[in-house]
Amino acid sequence: MTDVLPLKPPILCVDDDPVILESLEPHLRKTFRVLKATSGEEALEVLEREPRIAVILSDMRMPGMSGAEFLSHARQRHPDATRMLLTGYADVESASLAVNEGQVFRFLTKPCPPDRLIPACLAALEIHQLRTAERELLEDTLRGSIQALVDVLALVHPVAFGRATRIREHVRMLSQDCCMDGAWYIEVAAMMSQLGTIALSESTLEKLYYGHTLDEEGEHEFGRMPLVLRQVLKDIPRLGPVVEVVDDFYRSMMEDAPPSTPGGHMLRMAVDFDVLQARGVSVQEAVDTMWGRTLYDSALLNTFAQRLGFTVSHQRILELEFAALRVGLHLADDLYTEDGALVAPRGYTISASFLARVDSFRNAGVPEPIRVFVPEDLPAALEPAVATA
Repeated sequence: MTDVLPLKPPILCVDDDPVILESLEPHLRKTFRVLKATSGEEALEVLEREPRIAVILSDMRMPGMSGAEFLSHARQRHPDATRMLLTGYADVESASLAVNEGQVFRFLTKPCPPDRLIPACLAALEIHQLRTAERELLEDTLRGSIQALVDVLALVHPVAFGRATRIREHVRMLSQDCCMDGAWYIEVAAMMSQLGTIALSESTLEKLYYGHTLDEEGEHEFGRMPLVLRQVLKDIPRLGPVVEVVDDFYRSMMEDAPPSTPGGHMLRMAVDFDVLQARGVSVQEAVDTMWGRTLYDSALLNTFAQRLGFTVSHQRILELEFAALRVGLHLADDLYTEDGALVAPRGYTISASFLARVDSFRNAGVPEPIRVFVPEDLPAALEPAVATA
């Protein structure tokens, strides 16, 4: 059996002068698989086809995209590749641009003899290998730590684990639809967002799962969730972006205000949708209810609805406390007491006698807020009261 030879690490050489590219290849091909490009634009296309490039050696002065600009793009797309600059103009301006924008490892000046070129490229390869090994070690540690935490959640609160799994799938699809590359941290945030439920009592967990109003003790427990989660995650490397998204999500929940980050918007939207689904609300009515809240980015909500196979119909569905209910509104859900007795069916038109019994409904444990349809023929005089509720 013949031994399989290890693949040579790829190096990308970029220069607008083909003669220079041809002169570099004989010195590098003993160690590297040499890839060539005559412009920054062509080099970016090569990077798309060859994601495992170890070293990038680029000329500085090229027509169109400069070497500094190209290396800046390369750093964003392939941060593990070690970048070097080859230039005949070793001036301060070139050095500044390359260091600030491309974060180059080393400068080489033209003409570059083999005894300088080869050691520099080997040193760049070593930097790449060290960087790659460190990243893989961190990713393995991160993956194992997250899986251990998820396993704990599945054992302690399987219901919360189920929600975490569903919302992770929602944010994964949303990030794909929004072309957010490298949005792994939003998926991790979706799973980790439910980890804080380990600090909740069963009664608070149930109310939170169905989106019911929390009592004072429940509010206190819920307020501790981000602190518990931050304490659990603080010693795990590379989870800073995850903590930022989860903190934004919890701030939005506690203040009943829109999130401030794209990840926070996605997570809040996915969780709120899952809460409505847990209450038996249809997908279309859930989307319309969320549209009425004005908590979410409208474009993102439209994308979310389309992913679910629906559109925002803009039907007016509001969530109101008992005190904000008005005669003429229609119930969007069946109303039950805490003991399971039906108070009023879905579609019931709220009357004056219904409003007169609100205190007894509240005392019987009917959960708030109440979802209601706002009919098109509602008297205009009632519109401000409903709109501001």
